[in-house]
Formats: sequence, C-alpha cells, structure tokens
Amino acid sequence: MPLSDTIKEAVYSVQAKLAKAFGEDAFWFPRDEQLHVTLAHIISPDGTYGQSIPEIYRQIKDEASAAFAAAIAGQTAPAVCFNLVKSFPTAIILQGHDNGTIHSIRDIFITYLTLPDGTRKPPDIIHITLAR
Repeated sequence: MPLSDTIKEAVYSVQAKLAKAFGEDAFWFPRDEQLHVTLAHIISPDGTYGQSIPEIYRQIKDEASAAFAAAIAGQTAPAVCFNLVKSFPTAIILQGHDNGTIHSIRDIFITYLTLPDGTRKPPDIIHITLAR
C-alpha cells in the first residue's frame, strides 16, 4: 500500500540520521514508490516456483487486482501510527498499528486470492522497511 508524503518525509528523516551515523554506503534506503506497507506477497522474491516469476504474475495478476478491489471496497483509509523501530540482520523496519483496517484488508485479500505455492505467508504486522 502506498504511503502519504507526510509519512515518506518522516521516513526520509530517519534514513538521513542512519546515513549520518553509519555512513551513506552502510545501507540501501528505499525511496519514493519503493516505500510501502506490505499487504501480502503475491509472489515472494525469494520463493521457489516451478515456473518463471513473470509467468506466474501474468497468470494471477487479474485475480490479484480483483482481490485487492474486493478487499478495499467499503473500507475507510487506515490511520497508522508508526511508533517502533526494529533492527534485524537483514533490515531495519518501522512498525506501526492501526484500528484493524489493514488486518481486515489483508484477510479479505488472501481470502479472494489463491497465493502460489512457495509464496510467503502475509505479515502479521504493519511495517515499512527503512533500510537494508
């Protein structure tokens, strides 16, 4: 799900502090349209599939679009509060919470879409990747 400009600017501020503290080359920082909240992986980049990822995408893109449309129908815009920074060996994330809207959208989405074998389960948290 895309992020508002206000959230992006806050993320950029944290990224700038990380770059200043550890050096510009210490991390890869997602920018602009790369910044998002993951609803669910349709195809996991590290998944193992019996056919090419582009071919799988071509096969499920219409179903995924319809599932997303069904998931957001009637939903109000989520108001997410990002208030926790977590560090892992492969990423630094900003974790948040909302009133349950994103969880509801996620549940409806994966109910309407059959995820390909090999695709990771959807996350159970709301997060933005700050750096890798």
